[in-house]
Formats: sequence, structure tokens, C-alpha cells
Amino acid sequence: MIRIRQEVQRYLDKHFIVSEELLLWKVHLDICLLFNLTLDAAKSHIISWLSSKTEDSKFLKYEYPYEILNNIFIKCRSVRDSEDGLPTYVIGGDLKIFKIDPYCKLLHVDYTDVWAKISDILREVGGDFTIFDVDTIIVSWAEEKLKIFGYELRLMNYAKFIS
Repeated sequence: MIRIRQEVQRYLDKHFIVSEELLLWKVHLDICLLFNLTLDAAKSHIISWLSSKTEDSKFLKYEYPYEILNNIFIKCRSVRDSEDGLPTYVIGGDLKIFKIDPYCKLLHVDYTDVWAKISDILREVGGDFTIFDVDTIIVSWAEEKLKIFGYELRLMNYAKFIS
């Protein structure tokens, strides 16, 4: 663990500078993918690095997108979809937030309450991001939280926004 922390610290020192332009969500994804770390472990390494560089609470209290996904997920209850029997996570009466299709290896997520929310957060903090970045954040979270691997992301309730 100490060796990985040192490697992560060296990587961060070499590739990033703590400034207003620092996009923590991008740093977080990089660390997760490059060092094969869990979302929480990567956050811990980043906070350790940041605390040695700054006392700015903007950086130290940053809410990572996966934490927002966790907060959405906590509000969900698990049900079987009445139409196809697939595992579905709903909020309230029947608002489908996540739906897992193990046969086609698809993870369906609600456009408004999940995908657009993550997209809006990335837009707020600035910097360039792509559809792929948003998808990667959600899929990485789902792999860790829901223990589903190799799934493609699909959006539910998207058609009404493009008409």
C-alpha cells in the first residue's frame, strides 16, 4: 500500500499542478485506471497528495462523481421489472434509475437523474469532457458498486429530450 501511494504521489507530482484548472474528476479516473485502484482508494491517494500541496477546501472537500452516484443509489430499492423481470433499481413508486440486463450485458441508466446529473457536474467544474468521460465514470462506478463487469451503458428516458 505504501509503495502504491508513493507511485501515485510521484505520478501526480509529475503530471499535475494544483491550480484552478485542475480537474479532480479527470485525475480520479486516471488514477483508478492507471493504478487499478478502487474509487475510494484513488480518492484517498488524491486527498493525501492534495493535502501536502494546499489547504484549499475546494480541493480537499470536492465531491467526486462516484459519490453522487452512491447518493443516488442509496435512495433506490431493488425490484424486478414487471415487463421483462430484469433487476431494476427504482426511486419512489416506479422511477427506474438503473436496470441491469445480464443477457445482453447492458447497464441502463436514467438520462435525467443519472447521466445528465454527472454531465452537469463536470460542466460546472469546467474543462473539456466527452460523452465517453461521463460513460466511463458511470461504468467504473457500476463495476465497483454493482459488481458487474464488461457491461455497456445505455440511456433510459433519453428519447423525450432529443425530440
